[in-house]
Amino acid sequence: MLAYLIRRLIFALVVIVGVATISFALLHLIPGSPVDAILGTESTPEARVALEHQLGLDRPVLVQYVSWWGNVLRGDLGSSVMTKQPVGKLISERLPVTLPLALFSMLIALLIAVPAGIVSALRRNTWIDGLVSVIAFAGLSIPGFWLGTLLILGFSVHWQIFPPGGYVSILDDPISGLRHLVLPAIALGTTFAAVLTRMIRSSMLEVLGADYIRTARAKGQTEQRVVVGHALRNALIPAVTIIGVQVGILLSGALIIEQIFSLPGIGRLTVQAVLDRDIPLLQGCIIVIALIFVIVNLVTDLIYVYLDPRISYQ
Repeated sequence: MLAYLIRRLIFALVVIVGVATISFALLHLIPGSPVDAILGTESTPEARVALEHQLGLDRPVLVQYVSWWGNVLRGDLGSSVMTKQPVGKLISERLPVTLPLALFSMLIALLIAVPAGIVSALRRNTWIDGLVSVIAFAGLSIPGFWLGTLLILGFSVHWQIFPPGGYVSILDDPISGLRHLVLPAIALGTTFAAVLTRMIRSSMLEVLGADYIRTARAKGQTEQRVVVGHALRNALIPAVTIIGVQVGILLSGALIIEQIFSLPGIGRLTVQAVLDRDIPLLQGCIIVIALIFVIVNLVTDLIYVYLDPRISYQ
């Protein structure tokens, strides 16, 4: 296991370096410059040259890249071009907003998908199975931004049950913080729940037809013990893969959801960095999201061993 972890950590390092290199190159190839966002189109050539020199944009791209990595290895992601604040500080302030949103979205998706997938598999080819399938396909088809708008109109404007947007820290006020996360979490987790429901249904159908399930039933074990203790645990192995991949999708989907619900998370920070052509800030956001994605996939592989002891990493 230790050797496997070392290999995965090396692989993760390679992935992070690759993502950083590709994103750095693409950010310098796209049209526009932070100078345009700061000075506007009416600036004088002298002002532009002076600001480019101040920001270090007049140096060759390769020199900028090496310099950036030198700062990163010292724990410095640079400073925002627009706000002049350290990128690390800006990201650390926004992560406590996005991570609870992603986790809450995943929790909602699991609470919906696991029971729905099990019931759909156990009631195969019945009206219950058909209803679950229709709802799942609807969840796959509805865009998150459209669902988020409907949730605001229904539960905030019409019924006034949940706030339409904004953010309250769960640590400062748990109840109010959760109320502010309910609607964006539902909008973000709906597609995830639909994908996971279909995956669990397919896995459960395959597992329920296995020989060891028939043996467990022949021994007189209760249906609950057979389904939960034997079938579900093995059916979750493919679903865990989907969960690991969906974390990255949840983080990327938060870009839009945070805009709709006015949440000051890393997604909204990334969008603002794109609009401002704030390359240091945008580069930092990309690296952090990639790092989270790599860590989650490593944890996913370790969960495999817990769910199925036959899996061994050498």
